[in-house]
Amino acid sequence: MSVNRATAFNTITNLVGLGLNASLQILQVPLLISIWSLDQYGTWLMLSTIPTYFALSDFGFATAATSDMTMSFARGDKKNTTVTYQSIWLMLVVLSVLAVALTSPIVLLQGRPMGASLNWLSEYAVDIFLFVCYSAVSLCSRVLLAGLRSTGNYAVGTFSYEFLSFLEAMLLVAIAWTGFSFGACILAMTVWRCFSMIVLDQILRRSVGGMALGFSKARLTEIRRLAYPAIAAMTVPIALAINIQGIVLVVGSVLSPQAVAVFNPVRTASRIALQLASALNRGSMPEMSRAASTGDTQLLRHVLRANAASVVAVLLPGALAFSLFGGVFVRHWTLGRIDPDGSFIALMAVAMFLQGLWFFSSNLMVAVNRHTKIAKFLLLISVLALGGSIPACRYYGLNGVASVLVLAELSSFLIVVRICLKDRVFSMRPNEAMG
Repeated sequence: MSVNRATAFNTITNLVGLGLNASLQILQVPLLISIWSLDQYGTWLMLSTIPTYFALSDFGFATAATSDMTMSFARGDKKNTTVTYQSIWLMLVVLSVLAVALTSPIVLLQGRPMGASLNWLSEYAVDIFLFVCYSAVSLCSRVLLAGLRSTGNYAVGTFSYEFLSFLEAMLLVAIAWTGFSFGACILAMTVWRCFSMIVLDQILRRSVGGMALGFSKARLTEIRRLAYPAIAAMTVPIALAINIQGIVLVVGSVLSPQAVAVFNPVRTASRIALQLASALNRGSMPEMSRAASTGDTQLLRHVLRANAASVVAVLLPGALAFSLFGGVFVRHWTLGRIDPDGSFIALMAVAMFLQGLWFFSSNLMVAVNRHTKIAKFLLLISVLALGGSIPACRYYGLNGVASVLVLAELSSFLIVVRICLKDRVFSMRPNEAMG
């Protein structure tokens, strides 16, 4: 398959996945709001931040391994691809088991009298532990997605993963609709995620002989080799987690779960254009890795131009449209139960646009393992933004939080651009990306 066709096919697959996610959000948010009260829905959103932060416990190894395996497979080195695959699998399984074991004592807090500020921990201790278990399984499932994407099966892997995730989310709605507790919902999601892993493993086995889950070819030296680019890669999801999920916790703690129920749908709706544009960005990452592994600078430029076009054609118009009509959309989407302020909508549109600019660039840097220099800056900006959001939320409400997000995204964008220009990140000589 030609490079253009491969990129186009990957992009189309991402768009299909985006369509599934969009359908899910369109259905899930109003359904859960109608099933649960706004307070319950906000509490669920706060609890569901656990999988996001748990995913960071792989220290970026899944991301780094995907780029590394893609470049190895492109050179025809199937043996090294398999070694990396099983090494990362071993590490994530060990980390997951440890996390579940270390957090298991939290269930003893269920129902115990605690201070007013910790009553939520007493009430939801078992749910928190169940979310840790679900998160452990989800973390391990990312290895299968990495294996599929790096071996020329990006499209089938992405579609299968997104479709199974869509069914998992609809299962959540069905369990909630029948009146079961949060715990029953989380257990159902965990069982389904285990089933999804079996399906993905079978797809990979049939597509690439020898690429199977196991530990026989795992090597500690391989984990150590990926350590530096992996830890650097981790800062991108950390920055996003702090700016997205961390803010959810701040809003819920400083204001109320009801405020979270307003903040989260607005943020989700504001990211529609970002998700559309990211379909090409993520779809071009395997081609970026392959081009770097062979030193094809012409292809690197082609990928950069395509990503720039997606910003101009999708991201910018999307931000403008949301700033003008986002409030109307959210009101209708949530059946009139959420009516966000116009200034909050406008600020979130600006934050989304700025995030897209730096996030797309950082993804391409990760694809060629040239992202290490932006790591510390993104992490610092995210931590400062989270700290600044607390007083901003207390004194200015959701508008204050949105203003902090705008400043954080602008700072991240300026840092990424400066490093790209200074170090000529995307003007590399053949095989320079692999150094």
